Amino acid sequence: MAKVTVKREARWLLTVNAIRALEARFLPHIPLMQRAGAALANHLRRWAEQGHRIVLLCGPGNNGGDGLVAATRLHELGFSVTVVALEPSERISPEARTAWQDWRACGGETRNTPPQVGADRPAVIVDALFGIGLTRPIASPYREWIHWALSQAAIRVAVDVPSGLDADTGMRVGDAVFEAHETVTFLADKPGLHTHDGPDVAGVVTVYHLGLNDEIAAQCSQQQYALFANEESWDETASSAPASAGILLDRALFSLWLTPRKRNVHKGCFGHAVIIGGASGMRGALHLAARSALYLGSGKVSAITLAKEAPRFDPTLPEVMWPTALPQTVSAIAIGPGLGQTSDAVRWLEEALAVSVPLVIDADGLNLLAQHATLQRAVTERRAPTVLTPHPGEAAQLLQTPPREVQKNRIAAAVAIARRYRCVVILKGCGSVIATPHGHWAINPTGHGGMASGGMGDTLTGILVALLAQGWPCVAAAAFAAYLHGRAAEDAAQMEVGPVGLTASETAAAARRLFNRWIADGAPRAQPVRPLSHTPSFP
Repeated sequence: MAKVTVKREARWLLTVNAIRALEARFLPHIPLMQRAGAALANHLRRWAEQGHRIVLLCGPGNNGGDGLVAATRLHELGFSVTVVALEPSERISPEARTAWQDWRACGGETRNTPPQVGADRPAVIVDALFGIGLTRPIASPYREWIHWALSQAAIRVAVDVPSGLDADTGMRVGDAVFEAHETVTFLADKPGLHTHDGPDVAGVVTVYHLGLNDEIAAQCSQQQYALFANEESWDETASSAPASAGILLDRALFSLWLTPRKRNVHKGCFGHAVIIGGASGMRGALHLAARSALYLGSGKVSAITLAKEAPRFDPTLPEVMWPTALPQTVSAIAIGPGLGQTSDAVRWLEEALAVSVPLVIDADGLNLLAQHATLQRAVTERRAPTVLTPHPGEAAQLLQTPPREVQKNRIAAAVAIARRYRCVVILKGCGSVIATPHGHWAINPTGHGGMASGGMGDTLTGILVALLAQGWPCVAAAAFAAYLHGRAAEDAAQMEVGPVGLTASETAAAARRLFNRWIADGAPRAQPVRPLSHTPSFP
């Protein structure tokens, strides 16, 4: 199998409704199917040498039309191309009908079943069956075609969205899902390609804007501004529905904050992070969070443990202070790692909520929040920024819904939590979702399966509270913490530390190394993010 390495190109994530709006706006004037098919054909040429067979599985709609246009282009260039498709119905779009006519006119081969093994074994299989409009499980004969494709030793390329994957949510729709090595998507990137099952199904995603780069950027860039707008002034009248466009996190978004430290500074310039947790038998979680806060540059770190028998000094973390009460001067607080759910834990959470500094609530802090109405009121009434960092199970408790309902639409769930609790939310998992009460959201594309180990969430909490203590804006800190956390794990794996067996402590060290490298190298150029006086809307 050839190794697929394609640079990630997209930043904007558009929902199906937003894509349909773009199509309705431009389709009468621009031959989008012809452009999409031409882009796909050009893309496929990198994988297929002359004489190597390309099989395109074409469905009954416009996704199949994109595949037929690409097949025609490739055939005219001399490639060995086979189209597997059923005869078109009378209800197909005029664009798809034209694509069928052009394919027949060029004399290409059409079959109604996939080729059998032997001389016809394909080098590349293209999924042009169903696009962004799929809402139900795939039926025969298309499901059998997908299973055939998965059984072949070939490069698998999906067109727009892998068939059987929900473009908005990343959910598998039924048991027949085309698992691609690469997805070629059009107009804009789709959120479902980057969260839940999406990364495992879509593979590497390449985006072709079909000549509408400027138009799409003009619409979507407003969401970038809105996401990083003044998070301390949540509009009570803002829509609770997720925005139609989101952001795929990228290092360039954080260039304003990735700056070298001046020489004439002292530890007080970089904040005092306080972390509360570490009940009896769970002090390791507190240690991991404290270590991460140190590694990410907090000027001072204090750890408050609920374990009565614990010593007030730890030789493994001599830089950390171990007070028994909240210090007089605090820049940011994190509560939850190893906290437990005792009455003492409730008291500490109440005390943390009352302090007017940025607050991160994680782990058992979230479990307590879901159980106590008084704590919920205290969160919603806070004037200082608050970040909640639930995994899907904790998110389900916060929303009082089964975990499967959270996973069905991770973006909507994250926005719902953010709206209900008037907080910034990091919904952890594959393709972590960052959301605000305004309905704005982003997806983090970094990380890997080796991060599914104990303590990773504690490390993320430590990174986040360190950034907040140093004065990072709340949304930017939450988004960057998630992005850096995942990239650190990727970087460690590239250095042969993991992915299997990667520990949370190793990830914290890798995060420190990357953070300093990015600052020293200078961040990539990016358009400055300026708060808006209003919340823009996508048509």
